[in-house]
Amino acid sequence: MYNSRMETRAGTVTFLFTDIEGSTRLWERHASSMSVALARHDKIVRAAIERHGGQVFKTVGDAFCANFRTATDGVASALNLEREILDEVWDDAPIVVRCALHAGSAEERDGDYFGPTLNRVARLLAAAHGGQVLLSQAAAALTDEVQPQGTTLLDLGLHRLRDLDREEHIFQLVHPNLPRDFLPIQTLRARHDNIPPEKAAFIGRDRESAELGALLLDPSVRLVTVTGAGGCGKTRLAVHVAGKNVEKFADGVCFVPLATITNLDLVAPAIAQALHLREEGKRSIEELLCDYVRDKSLLLVLDNFEQVVQASSLVSELLNASKLKALVTSREPLRLYGEREYPLPVLALPKLGDTASVSLAAASRLFVDRARAADPRFDLTEKNARPIAEICKRLDGLPLAIELAAARVRLLSPEAMLDRLESSLDMLTGGARDLPERQRTMRAAIDWGYTLLDESDQALFRRLGVFSGGFTIDAAEEVCTRDASDDVLSGVASLLSKSLVSEDDESPHTDRRFRMLETVREYALERLESVGEVALMQRRHTTWSVRLAEHSKDEVFGHRQLESLARCEDEHDNFRAALAWLAERDGTESLRLAVALAPFWFLHGHRAEGRRWLAHGLAAAVAPTDVEFKGEALLWSGLLTDDWRAKELLEQADGVAAEVGDTALRGRARSALGWAAIREGRISDGVSNCREAVELLRTTTDRWGLANALHFLGHAQADETGLESARPAWEESLQLFRELGDGWNQAPPLKDLGLIASRRGDYETAAGLYEESLALSRDIGDKGNVADTLMRLGELAMFAGQPMQAVDHFQEALLIARDLENKTQIFEGLMRHAEVSEFLADYPLAQWLLEEALEIARELKFPRLIAAALHNLVYVELQNGDTHRAERMLRECTGIHRALGRDLEVALCLAAFGALALAQGRCDEATRLFGASAALRGGADVMLYRTDRLEFVVGEEARLSSLREALGDASFSRAWEEGSQLAREEALSLADRLAMPVDGRSVQEGT
Repeated sequence: MYNSRMETRAGTVTFLFTDIEGSTRLWERHASSMSVALARHDKIVRAAIERHGGQVFKTVGDAFCANFRTATDGVASALNLEREILDEVWDDAPIVVRCALHAGSAEERDGDYFGPTLNRVARLLAAAHGGQVLLSQAAAALTDEVQPQGTTLLDLGLHRLRDLDREEHIFQLVHPNLPRDFLPIQTLRARHDNIPPEKAAFIGRDRESAELGALLLDPSVRLVTVTGAGGCGKTRLAVHVAGKNVEKFADGVCFVPLATITNLDLVAPAIAQALHLREEGKRSIEELLCDYVRDKSLLLVLDNFEQVVQASSLVSELLNASKLKALVTSREPLRLYGEREYPLPVLALPKLGDTASVSLAAASRLFVDRARAADPRFDLTEKNARPIAEICKRLDGLPLAIELAAARVRLLSPEAMLDRLESSLDMLTGGARDLPERQRTMRAAIDWGYTLLDESDQALFRRLGVFSGGFTIDAAEEVCTRDASDDVLSGVASLLSKSLVSEDDESPHTDRRFRMLETVREYALERLESVGEVALMQRRHTTWSVRLAEHSKDEVFGHRQLESLARCEDEHDNFRAALAWLAERDGTESLRLAVALAPFWFLHGHRAEGRRWLAHGLAAAVAPTDVEFKGEALLWSGLLTDDWRAKELLEQADGVAAEVGDTALRGRARSALGWAAIREGRISDGVSNCREAVELLRTTTDRWGLANALHFLGHAQADETGLESARPAWEESLQLFRELGDGWNQAPPLKDLGLIASRRGDYETAAGLYEESLALSRDIGDKGNVADTLMRLGELAMFAGQPMQAVDHFQEALLIARDLENKTQIFEGLMRHAEVSEFLADYPLAQWLLEEALEIARELKFPRLIAAALHNLVYVELQNGDTHRAERMLRECTGIHRALGRDLEVALCLAAFGALALAQGRCDEATRLFGASAALRGGADVMLYRTDRLEFVVGEEARLSSLREALGDASFSRAWEEGSQLAREEALSLADRLAMPVDGRSVQEGT
């Protein structure tokens, strides 16, 4: 709708665009109340715009477009409308509005504006989140001199906006009454692009590339599946088209190789790994993926899907949950609704006897190009034109077969190749009857290449087929060597030169790795079976896998930690293949391998997969000797589990260890049980378990287990009697981890010792310890500890009087925690950010952060965290003047701590009751409660969550000063002394008498 009576404004005009975030979803879920909510929204927005001299020149649905004479008026209007929207009480259709401002000239025509300025503000609005106000560089520059009172601009840096060539410097409007903490704005800044590089010229598929690209960019098409026989070039075409069109997708392209995946359960983890998502918390991988792609303009390329075609429902789920597009390569279509199949034809063949045709046809051009790559002296001539054409025809224009043939030009002329190829085709006519013709031809082509090998290379080729996902020379020598005459190194070099093996350039491991194309590997396995060697080689491959995994297990917590973890990641597909083979044949070895891999799964985020393999091994292992591995399997199963089942599994591990008399295993199990108890707030159980673990492990040679148990013991002691009591355990733990060379586990005790230094006011020492911990964590990629250490550095900045530096640390930590989907760390980040907000008197933001923290704590069902969030919300509600809500929260918090037996925390609650009494004007009771709290705390330094520390450093002193002034020194001292003499239950009884009347009843009676 347009405003035909709008006053025309020339020159530089400031434009404000607004809309409702998620309005479509609100209409779907709350259709009955959305009409009323939208009318209230429209009234608020229009009034705020007109109040500051703005003109609404267009509305589209729930979006408003307005202009202003000055940028300051536009900012004031945006601030006003956001505050009113936030303050409005919405029923079951909560409205959240986003705003964008940009200034510039524009063309006015028939009551509407047009031009680049309008395009830019529209794209800026699309980048914002609900509750957020974004300004362009032009708009921000015009508000430098005069800004609405209390506002500042947060510099978000340079960003690329969709469809616009020039980058924009974007700012966020900051005000105490507006939310400040948002996810990164939705621009093109962070694009995903892991498209494999094209290592050879793209030949002969120009028409297919154009057709597939047009199909992919058709707005009505969401899923395109490129189908065809193995070796026809599906992957190469998909990679090329994705690379050409990467700029068309705002969030980039994600390439997911599935060639080595045969287990349907591993498809979602493979996609998550390609998107750099890690499993955290209780959410399934599928939920994590759907949430991540929901608002992404992303192209997902799924390569070699034919092995897991039954997982097509996952593709459907991702498409339904988002606006992404999927490009799939497969030997058969997925058969999903809306799928557009693109059958890939063979390469165009040259005409026999026509040299010009050979130089132009796609198949022969590919042959010549790859032949020149193998032998730079090779060239197309009148003499070899016809044999080349014949070879391409015999190979049915299949790219892989042509490349295999072309790679032989250093050994054979095209004429000699043709003779051998014909002989081979005569010998293998068609293959199995139930296979497609092209696949039978492909097998013939590979068989022909196989027959060119000498006997020793043929044997090596067959045996290398047992490797899944690649191999190193060392691995090939261990698995494939049968006698002293085998020269694996020379054999791999020979296979490499003939393109039957390729070098894997993308492995992060320092050793050079090699791999077979999956089609070639399938053929190698068929040949291995034909000579009766499959069982032998699978057993040798499995033996190698178990040995490597057990060796890595010994190194994964030592000086070669990073190298060992990288090697395990490289060999993960081989480990999976070995586990799958053993699962059907040898329960004991299956469990043994799973136990050896458990530390790798634990550290590298493969937790769900680790749990599945361990559970399968535990179910399959029935031999009497299996008890040797059963206890450790149960232990790692518990460590890989994040919910209530962990305690049950760890108790079973403890029982098995006791049964077999394994002191080291029992010590680790007791240590893990101690940590589980600490997390659940059962501190006395945590202390007793950790102490027993330390005592047990001191009698063994398990130094890593002892170091870990000491670390956990320190946390239990800190929770029980204060931080200083944890120092000996943490110092010894750190020393042991340093001696072992375990960088991953050095970082946490460094950070914990930094906390002790911080609490005693030695900020310089604390900062040094934190920075050392942070550097270690960044080096080894431990994002969880990076986030936690950033939070500690932020807290240190607060104590040093640098709140804005603290904000930077807390925001980075919170973003990492959200990226990891680590609910516990998100909780901690929210609590710490709330601390700064309270310090800066931004109580609305503090409340918003704490409410989310409380919601997460209740979702996790962690009573200790619930109590922490409630405790901090109490002080925010007191600042808001809502003593009724403050009291309800405080009583729930106190009840939780009493049930958990957390005496020190109950004493802190008594201080909060003192603050509540002061807010009620009951100064005598308040002073007595503060006195009781101080006496019961006894000066102990408690590991407090977030704002508690600031509250007792700053807040309590201010309240006591206020009470002393109100009562006078004598009365204050008397009340304080009376309170300090009260037993805990007497003090709690005094707190009970503070109950506020609610409808004639006390809160206690009402609940």
